[in-house]
Amino acid sequence: MIASREKAFALYELVQNAWDENVKFVDVQVVPAKDDPDNWTLITVSDDHPDGFRNLAHAYTLFAGDNQKRKDPTKRGRFNLGEKLVLALARRATIKSTKGTVFFNDKGRTQRSDRTTDAGSVVEMEIEMNVSERAQAIVSMFRLITPPDVRTSVNGEVLGHREPVRTFRVKQLESVVEKGGKMGMTRRTATVSILEPVNGQAYLYEMGIPIVDIPDRWDVDVSQKIPLTMDRDNVPPRYLRRIRTEVVSNCHDLLMDSDVSEPWVREATSEKEIAPGAFRDITTRRLGKKLVIRDGKDLQANNLAVSKGYGVISGGNMTKGEWDNARDHMDIKRAGLVTPSHSTIELQGGLNGKQYDTNADMDLVAAFTREFGLALLDFTPTVDVICEITIAANAMWGQRTMTYNVGRLGKSWFEDDGELHLRVVDLCIHEFAHHFEGNHLDDGYYRALTRLGARAVEVALANPALFFPLIGKEVVYDA
Repeated sequence: MIASREKAFALYELVQNAWDENVKFVDVQVVPAKDDPDNWTLITVSDDHPDGFRNLAHAYTLFAGDNQKRKDPTKRGRFNLGEKLVLALARRATIKSTKGTVFFNDKGRTQRSDRTTDAGSVVEMEIEMNVSERAQAIVSMFRLITPPDVRTSVNGEVLGHREPVRTFRVKQLESVVEKGGKMGMTRRTATVSILEPVNGQAYLYEMGIPIVDIPDRWDVDVSQKIPLTMDRDNVPPRYLRRIRTEVVSNCHDLLMDSDVSEPWVREATSEKEIAPGAFRDITTRRLGKKLVIRDGKDLQANNLAVSKGYGVISGGNMTKGEWDNARDHMDIKRAGLVTPSHSTIELQGGLNGKQYDTNADMDLVAAFTREFGLALLDFTPTVDVICEITIAANAMWGQRTMTYNVGRLGKSWFEDDGELHLRVVDLCIHEFAHHFEGNHLDDGYYRALTRLGARAVEVALANPALFFPLIGKEVVYDA
């Protein structure tokens, strides 16, 4: 299982242990092995830690009794497994430090030597890594998010420090720690940073070390030990969901419109813990700022909503978690409550008893509507005036009746201001077209509009006096 992993993990394990110490520089050399350069690679990692390797016994004792890293969630190393996982791949290895030197062979046997360094440690090992794997491992080293105060180089090239796009704090985030002599979980406040990914592939990081690739927008770096499998190559799904929820909650304003429909963002907006403002922003950017829920009982209301610029959403547009969040954080109503069709209004009790006490301006508009209707429709429509703010329509047509809604239009709409005739003719043609087709989105409705428009021109040419009351003055035409 270890051998099947990307060989860059061997370099990561060695570098992360050096970063955890009091070092100013870490130098990594990745070169072909002299005796078999096509299949084996020599890796050397040097650092300048003043005390060197803390305890050489830890290099070959699987679970050392005194391990400070176990108890500190801000240290990258854990279980004393870093070097040992790499040693499992090595045919030869040497760890030289201020305390002495330890030699390993391919059978796992060890020898000790009194040879020491003046400062720091040098880990040198040969592992099975062919030419292609070696080249990929070197490229992968440039994914590292190096500590700003540690100069880290690979084959003589210094790795640049990567600045985060945004950094934020997360409370009660799971971390690995020793409890009562056993490894367990704790919850603590951690700093999380997002960074632009290298070569387009994003990763989840543990304190600068790439752990697992993720199909997300950014690299995400967590400032403490994160829950991992024993192979240190994945995280529990629930942990990744929490991280994504925090990223979207804190960085939704940085997402591009093309990001908001991505599965990882949808996963975050499905979580109960998503920030309300982030949920509203993502949902409206994905589905639209004006939204209604598809009405199964009033199908025409759905079409009316679309014609008025609403986005009509149904069950499949959101996950169950997103619907739950929408109920908590957004006021999205059924289409029948926002853009009710005329048939629905009639089913809800009709317009009986809703007649409004009209004034002279309204009576003038009603009289014109009857005459204009006769000219265009070949019958005289009934005209009603109501005042219902709860009905989301300026006017309605049904059963050969034109109904003006003062509650939506306002009294001033009926007053002559020089453009009254334009408003009334426009609204009449719109509603008269529903005599032929109720659906705003049906082609038959648009054909009715153009036909009535043409007929209105014909009427105006033949009988201009019809429009005089609305224009406010008589127009004299030469014979």
